[in-house]
Amino acid sequence: MIPRERHAEFLYKFGLYLSPILRVIEEPGTVDPDAIRIIRAQCSRDCDKLRGELQQFCKEVMGIPDSVEHHDVDGPVARVNSHVRQLIATDQDQLKRVLERERAEFFTAMVSIPLREVAGVLEANTPFTTYCLLRPLFDAATQEVIYIDRYLDESLFYRYLKNVPQSVSVSVVGWSNRNFTADFIAVSRLFAAERGPSKYRLLRADFHDRYLRIDGKPKVLGTSIKDAGFSSATTLSTPADIPAANQHIDSIVAGAVELFGPTQTTHP
Repeated sequence: MIPRERHAEFLYKFGLYLSPILRVIEEPGTVDPDAIRIIRAQCSRDCDKLRGELQQFCKEVMGIPDSVEHHDVDGPVARVNSHVRQLIATDQDQLKRVLERERAEFFTAMVSIPLREVAGVLEANTPFTTYCLLRPLFDAATQEVIYIDRYLDESLFYRYLKNVPQSVSVSVVGWSNRNFTADFIAVSRLFAAERGPSKYRLLRADFHDRYLRIDGKPKVLGTSIKDAGFSSATTLSTPADIPAANQHIDSIVAGAVELFGPTQTTHP
């Protein structure tokens, strides 16, 4: 498993770590004191296990033992364990806010760890493997996601954009010479309803290649992302001249017609 996949795995594990605690907070009348004691013990065991796995992960990626502390991925895990003693506290809403803050800090710490870039040839007849390689790129975004593709379909939203953090600005650019399908527009409209025009832009422009840019890091895809890993091999590459690639992506977006976004707040 490559480090970036394990990065996504740890984000998932941290959510599992929090889930029994949040269940007690959200449904206080359904959990008795004995169950709370069991959850406390489980949380303590999960904390030790997760911290050990994180230590090993960061050592492998960074090559130094103190990388966990350096990136503070250990802190939120340990603090959640200390918060468990508050499960019988009266102000459960405050505890929930504290845990959500720890979740956000853990995410921020994880994405600060430099990981191996996904690049190279994505083999034919490996659609699920390819998806597993590409999806964490989107999940780890902290500022922006720009995806430019002539042949978009609605799978972009539920495969790749579903877990992009709400604070991230998402821009999707389709081809000016091809109409969006009814299904694409329908799902885009749902996505827009939750994101709003300040965090989601749908555009149409004239271009040739397929580009993905996440937090200023551009990549070129050899085929549409909806077809990656199916009947033929495709490539995912980092341009040799990154400033020029970013300038080209910016020019496509700047010259595009906005269908939804800050200047067009009603989705078609």
